[in-house]
Amino acid sequence: MKIQRKFQIIALLLLTVVSVTSILISRNISTNIIKQQITDNLINATQSRAKHIETLLGQYEELTKMMVTGTSYRNAVDESIDYTRRIEKANQRIKTVIETHEEISRMRVLDKEGTVIASNYEDTGIDKSTHEIFLKGKEGTFIGDLHLSSFTHKYVLSISAPILLNNQFAGVLVINFDVDKELFKVTTDRAGLGESGEVYLVNKDGYMISPSRFIDEAILKQKVDLKHIEGINYTEPSFKLLRKVADIVRDYRGIEVLTVHTHIPEMHWSLITKIDTEEAFASVTKLTNSLLLMFIIILFIALFISSFIPRIITRPLRRLHEGTEEIIKGNLDFKVGTSSSDEVGQLSRAFDEMAASLKKSREELEEYSRNLEKKVEERTRDLEIDISNKEKIEKELYKSQQEFASLFRNSPEALVYLDKKGTILDVNLRFCELFGYSLKEIKGKNVDDGMIHPLNKIEEGKRLSINALKGYLNYETIRKKKDGTLFPVSISVTPLVIDGQAKGAIGTYIDITERMKLQNALQESEKRLSYALQATNDGIWDRNFESDKLYFSDRYYQMLDYNPGEISITQKAFEEFLHPEDKERILQKIKECIEGKTKEYSAEFRLKTKSGKWKWILGR
Repeated sequence: MKIQRKFQIIALLLLTVVSVTSILISRNISTNIIKQQITDNLINATQSRAKHIETLLGQYEELTKMMVTGTSYRNAVDESIDYTRRIEKANQRIKTVIETHEEISRMRVLDKEGTVIASNYEDTGIDKSTHEIFLKGKEGTFIGDLHLSSFTHKYVLSISAPILLNNQFAGVLVINFDVDKELFKVTTDRAGLGESGEVYLVNKDGYMISPSRFIDEAILKQKVDLKHIEGINYTEPSFKLLRKVADIVRDYRGIEVLTVHTHIPEMHWSLITKIDTEEAFASVTKLTNSLLLMFIIILFIALFISSFIPRIITRPLRRLHEGTEEIIKGNLDFKVGTSSSDEVGQLSRAFDEMAASLKKSREELEEYSRNLEKKVEERTRDLEIDISNKEKIEKELYKSQQEFASLFRNSPEALVYLDKKGTILDVNLRFCELFGYSLKEIKGKNVDDGMIHPLNKIEEGKRLSINALKGYLNYETIRKKKDGTLFPVSISVTPLVIDGQAKGAIGTYIDITERMKLQNALQESEKRLSYALQATNDGIWDRNFESDKLYFSDRYYQMLDYNPGEISITQKAFEEFLHPEDKERILQKIKECIEGKTKEYSAEFRLKTKSGKWKWILGR
């Protein structure tokens, strides 16, 4: 192939490589910039809406807590009041609340047995004792998951809270909030999301629970694949974390989108903000097409120029070829230098320099061969030193491994060594004693396959194994021995991190059966004491010398005509309640008792009641 043709091919290849590389780099940089800008916009939209949703849920929860303390609802479950009258007032109050709060569509009062006794719908008498909204509402304020109401036929959030009478559980108040009044307005606000962007919520089961921009009736029907966000820790959903987890995936329509998501932990919801990549990267596509057109134009120009340049170069090269044939035959003393000042002339003079260099290299090679044996001997000595150091390191490593094995085997606590998949690699003697398995029976099994888990704790164990790889954790739960015996344990798990990656974990199991027995006994003792205080007709008081506050039992408040807890009692307030004629005498007796001058304190004195009257009190 002629040089002229070669030059054309090389020039075209070089131009093609440079142009394609430039286009790819430009497209990549533009894509990254656009992706970052759009991602930041999606993150801002996600954070603002997540904050709005959390604030809205908090408002609903606070509204429920406030309403549950209302007299109408407390009287509704007070069996000492006429049933018809208290239920009628409760229903009137429910009607008033719904008329003044458009976001509330339904309210119910359940007695302590879980039966609906008051409602704005015809559902009184229905037993809700086994429903989650009642069971969780007994323990405290509970927000149920979004669902379709069978009475209003609207999507609602049910929030329940316990009704207390004299600090005792007496019933549950349940309020249904229409999500289309406020919550759906947050997710359907598509400001700044273009023609294809949308925001929607997904529940813990993976179903969409807010309106879709593209599919009608998607709520609780459209399944959303969330595999790409599994295992993400949202304990601190910062801007940096949201940018890190932003990704390009296919959405529920099968269309490629740029998506950002965050977690609403209180409800176990995922908030997803996305936009179609076709719209997001439209400007990048336009830029790429422009660069391709420019490349085609430059390519035609280069073809035209490359057909003339090689002719200028090849003429002096042919003249140089005639002189170089002598050098090829081995005549290193032959000179081919020309007087030309261009690159070809420089090349001819370089041949002369090359011949001189070859002669010099031949002499140096002979000298190097003579010194080679000496260098080999020196290198051999260096290798022997390296081998000695390696053996020393291996001995130290073996010693460290033996020390770890001894500590693991002889630990007084039950220890298990797991890989990152939860496979049992080793256990110590105490672990075998605690669970009743031999090392041969349990080694190689997965810790979450049910050997040491009750059936209802297997899923809990799997979550524990996943979280253990993220950092230290301590957990109290129930485990099962080989013979089926269930017992309480305290589990501590520490991840084994190598080069920044979790490779496994060390788990510690402690039998806390005795501790739990002591705790139960203490709770039973406190319960008996509480019953005793309620049974006596005496007012009980107690003084905290650090905070200077006095504790009065409910009976003590009633003796002074106050409702329990109506006023805060300090030592100074107590002195103000004392009759002026009794104050100096009583304070002196209290002081003598505190200083140990008297073994006990007992005195009669007058205290001012809520109405301003004086009542004689015997204090001990």
